[in-house]
Amino acid sequence: MIRFYEISSKDCINKFRSYEEILSKELRDDLLKFHMIPEYKPTLNKHTPRILKSYEIDSIIINQKHIAIFTNWIDKKEENSK
Repeated sequence: MIRFYEISSKDCINKFRSYEEILSKELRDDLLKFHMIPEYKPTLNKHTPRILKSYEIDSIIINQKHIAIFTNWIDKKEENSK
């Protein structure tokens, strides 16, 4: 479950060779295009990112402040830390 599209271009080029033999030709081509052509949109990326960019929530009960508090509880951090 490697998310190749989330790897930096530098790391992709440096570490891509070790996976080259087990990846399909279509995936290899798509990855190279993705990392070499800035406006290229991947065609084989079926996985969502593992790390969310923000804590967006669609709720009328809780808001962003609540999310921060819950996250701090889970991570066992101080209540006011971000």
